[in-house]
Formats: sequence, structure tokens, C-alpha cells
Amino acid sequence: MSLNEKILVRGKLTFCMLLWGSIGLFTRYIELTAFELAFFRAFFALPVLLLFSFQKKRRRKLKLPSVCLYIASGMCIALAWSALFLGYAYTSIANAVLVYSMCPVYVMIASPFLLKEKLDRFQIVTVIGCFIGLYALIGSDFHLGKEASKGILFALISGVLYACIVLLNRKINLSCTIGNIDTLHATFIQLLGACLILLPYQLKNGSFSKVLHLQGSQLLCLFILGFAHTALAYHLYFSSYRKLDALEIVSFSYLEPLFSILLSVLILGELLSPLQVVGGLLILVLTYLNEYRKSSRESKKEPYQ
Repeated sequence: MSLNEKILVRGKLTFCMLLWGSIGLFTRYIELTAFELAFFRAFFALPVLLLFSFQKKRRRKLKLPSVCLYIASGMCIALAWSALFLGYAYTSIANAVLVYSMCPVYVMIASPFLLKEKLDRFQIVTVIGCFIGLYALIGSDFHLGKEASKGILFALISGVLYACIVLLNRKINLSCTIGNIDTLHATFIQLLGACLILLPYQLKNGSFSKVLHLQGSQLLCLFILGFAHTALAYHLYFSSYRKLDALEIVSFSYLEPLFSILLSVLILGELLSPLQVVGGLLILVLTYLNEYRKSSRESKKEPYQ
């Protein structure tokens, strides 16, 4: 790959992280519940992802067991999105994002039990250090009242659900080779599963009628959430990430929480206390170093595809 191609790919990934990092801002300007936001994010993304999928010259079929696992994964995604959007509603975007960023820690804790993977010393230090960082980050929020505490709790639930998604996807990848998976097709199935689990709520609460009566600016934000933040971002990500090595992908993924915090400070005026800054940095640095070490070991075993 030429230098210009690498610059283009890195630019696409940076734009993806900026899109995902700005999701919290968009949810603040749409007068829908968290479950409605999660549903319509997936709902508006589905037809666009289908179009992107049809553009591919070669489409591999997924086996039924993998389809069922992807649907289950999609249901977890719906609940994780809903929990994170509730976190945004009750506490600051910066706090919600940093608490949610504990996801790799939950995966580490569960891996010895579910995947029979042993934790090394650095991973144990990472788990302990991240929980110390979490205490520093949320300690003040729990003293501020029930609202902020709810936001922290929902962000924690979102992180745990995302950990379940990671573990489910690992199970899928163990049952079939990565090369046999059409990522856009799989993502479409996941978002279909997300819509299915949230559909009863929408029907019961008249959510479709509520969306039709949104102000034009809010409806536009909701469409952007589905088209740009979801369908386009996934398309750009999947068309780019295999062109870079695993170590670079890990580095780019940590731009998302940094963009979230930066945008919340610059646009919403949210501030973190010095202790919260230390706690947030401890979580981000330790999880980043652990993911970097893991990717480094994997890249030495086999070339990244």
C-alpha cells in the first residue's frame, strides 16, 4: 500500500472515531427515550448497510449457527446502546464514556471462565488499576445525587454488555475463520437483531408516531445518527481496518473516547475535576497498553488480515 493510500485509510478511521465520538452530542438534541434512540439508530442504518453490502462483488454466506449468534450479539448491542444513551442523559458525556471504556477490563475478567484464557501479571495490574481509576472517576458523582449515580450505573451496564458482545463475537470467530465472514452482512444481521428486541417497546409506546412529529432539526439529527454514525461509519471502518496492522487499529480506537471528551468540553462546557482526570487517564492508558500488548503478540504469531 502506497503512502497516499495509507493516509487515506488513516483519514477514514479518524473520521469514524470522530463520528462515534460525537454520538453523545447528537443524542442530547433529540427528544426521544434511550430505547427509541437505539431502535431508530439501527432502523435507519439497515437499508443503507444493505445497499453497501450489495455493492460488494463477492458476498459469502453465513451459516445458521453464526446467524443466530449474530442476532444475539445484535440484541446485546441494542441494550448496550440504550444503557449508554441513558448514561448520557443522567451524567456527563465524559463520565459515561470513560466508565463505558472499562469494557476491555470486563472481558479480561470473564475470559478465564468463558474462554479458558489465563491472565498474566500485567492484565491483573490492569484490572486493579482500572478499578482504582473508576473509583477516582465516579466517587464524586455518587455524592452528587441519584441522577448522576444513575448515569454512572447505566454506563457501567453498557460496558458489561459490550464485553458480552466481544465474547460472543469471539465465539463466532472460533467457529469459523475470519476470512469467511462478510463483515457488512454480519453487521446487518446484528442491527436487525437490535431492531427486533426493541420493536415491542416502540409499538407499545407509539414511537413511530412520535418520530413523525419531531421537529425538522431533531429528525435530521436522528437520520444522521442512523446514516452517518452507524451505516457510513461501519462501512468506512470495515473497508479500512484490514489495510492497517492490529497495533494501529488499537491506537485509532482510543481516539473515540478522546473525541467524546473533547467535544463535550468544547461544545457542552462539561468539566472534569483533577481527580476525575487522573481516574480517566488511568483507565484509558492501562486498557490501551493491554490492548496494544495483545495486538503485538497476535501480529507476531501471524500476519494481520
